[in-house]
Amino acid sequence: MSSRYLCDRVKEELDVTRRQHQKLSLALEKFPEGSLCRKRVKGATYHYHYTYSARDYRKSKRPERQRYLPDSANGLKSELAQKAFALRAVKLLERNIAAAESFLAEYKPFSPTDIWNALPCVAGLAAPFISTGNEADQDILQWLQTPPAREAPYPENLIYFAASGQKMRSKSETLIASILESHAVPFRYEADLALGSRTIFPDFTIMRRSDRRVFYWEHFGMMDDEGYRKAAADKLAHYSAYEIRPFEQLITTYESKSQPFDTTHIDRIVRTLLV
Repeated sequence: MSSRYLCDRVKEELDVTRRQHQKLSLALEKFPEGSLCRKRVKGATYHYHYTYSARDYRKSKRPERQRYLPDSANGLKSELAQKAFALRAVKLLERNIAAAESFLAEYKPFSPTDIWNALPCVAGLAAPFISTGNEADQDILQWLQTPPAREAPYPENLIYFAASGQKMRSKSETLIASILESHAVPFRYEADLALGSRTIFPDFTIMRRSDRRVFYWEHFGMMDDEGYRKAAADKLAHYSAYEIRPFEQLITTYESKSQPFDTTHIDRIVRTLLV
């Protein structure tokens, strides 16, 4: 798993955990005072409602009062049981929040580009090749290193960095790349693909290791824009005209304000189709 992808997943989990903690903390304010206790006497089960008065520091135990709860008080029993659950859950969530915050404060994702560029003596020198483990599959390595026949247009828009240091056009694409890298799925970014008289540049051209089958992945990240939607539809139609269709050789994902980027969904696609 790539280090940058790991950090992204921890951040997502931290956000979810904080929301869960807030929800349960608010719920605790609405539960009855006291706690539920269960006792078994001669094989029979009895429930009691424990309440507490102010602590008397002259005594070792906190003063308490217990009241037997008959079957007619099942509603109160249920509320007190839910309160016990919420108290334990909040305690666990607080520990997880502290652990995640500590991890994110201390852990720095591995970026060969950042390390290389921080060296004061390497100005003007090419960055070293960082082994990814792909060299065990010589045909895949050769495929990865095949130079493009044409470069993708607008290279000035490549302003984001994947965990490997490769430049990309959007943050979402760097996340997709990180997920592919975490599963050791070989891919080429914006490799040229000639379809008839038109050359297009799929976001990702992927080779599945198990059978060497090639897939293309297009991530459409601006589906709120009408012009962008029309261009996306035109591109998909062009793929289809050359028998490259969704759910077969073409993977398509989408993003809009109402449908934000979902790393869990992307990870599921990779696990299902490409690993």
